[in-house]
Amino acid sequence: MMLKQKLKNPLAMTLALTLALGTASVSLIGCSGALTSSNNLRETARIAMNKGDYKASEDALKSAISKDENAGEKNNGDLAEDLRLLGMLNRKQGKLDDAEKNLERSIELRQKELKPGLLELASSLNTMGNTLTDKGQYIEAEELIRQSMQVREKNLDADSIPLAESQNSLGRLYVMAGFFNEAEPLLKLAQSTFDKNESKVPAELQADVRSNLGTLYFYQGKLDKAEPLYRWALDSYEKQFGKESPKTANAMNNLAEVLRANNKSADAERLYKDAISIYKKRNMTEVNEYASTLNNLAVLYHSQARYSDAEPLYKEAIKIYEKTDSDRSPQLANILNNYAELYKATNRPEEGVKLVQRAGRIMTQ
Repeated sequence: MMLKQKLKNPLAMTLALTLALGTASVSLIGCSGALTSSNNLRETARIAMNKGDYKASEDALKSAISKDENAGEKNNGDLAEDLRLLGMLNRKQGKLDDAEKNLERSIELRQKELKPGLLELASSLNTMGNTLTDKGQYIEAEELIRQSMQVREKNLDADSIPLAESQNSLGRLYVMAGFFNEAEPLLKLAQSTFDKNESKVPAELQADVRSNLGTLYFYQGKLDKAEPLYRWALDSYEKQFGKESPKTANAMNNLAEVLRANNKSADAERLYKDAISIYKKRNMTEVNEYASTLNNLAVLYHSQARYSDAEPLYKEAIKIYEKTDSDRSPQLANILNNYAELYKATNRPEEGVKLVQRAGRIMTQ
């Protein structure tokens, strides 16, 4: 990695001549302390090292180290460079153990300098991973989220909130991709960390991880475990964001799915419609969450043989996915298969075959 070179402080020296009858006095004014700054000492050490004067080089570097250590953390970058140069000198002297010790310390200081930037990078990687998960690009998403986890694992404690956030993201990805065995331990670990640090964790994260666990259990058919988690998340989102927020709408949709699966059709329909109403009020009728809710309501109507009510919902949901750069997502493939079943039920098998073929192409990409 390229290191930034610091500007050397020029020697500020003023020569003042005062002339008087029969006398001459010379005064040196404002002589800067730059002669003995760590920058100058390092430069002296480099020159001496290049000349083979290792003793002078070592003395200069030890003086620089002393100055930068006394200056505190603000001089960590300079101290790391002092130690690197001393390690280089030790290597030339054949003092390899000393070289290793000084270079290890230099590396530790450099890592401290890099840590804030690395953690910011991890945050961006995790967010991008979540976005690609939403688009159904699971392979690319997994790579980014894992990179985020690795950075956080190396730079944070095992029970840190940001690391748990990455675990939650990866667990969510695995749920959506159908890797349930891999998802559950990650989500439980994230939930445990969030619960231990409850006062420091945003309530949204606590609700998110429960919602993701609820989805896992829903897909596994464990409806008795899914429902309380979804209800907890819905209640939390309503308290945080209000009863007409997108987060609340999404939680309504999830809970409605459990109720539909438990044959509580009237309750499910009410929640689906409430969620759809929220998305419309928020002008969010072109987002995937809205499309998902339309599909789920269509599935409910489909199961009740209300085909004329279900069909326009399927059509609208498909159009939304096609517009939102998610035309390759497994969610779209699922809607296409649902619509194909409706064609089959309404004696239009040829149209249904086309949809099934399209869904198959998406799933094999």
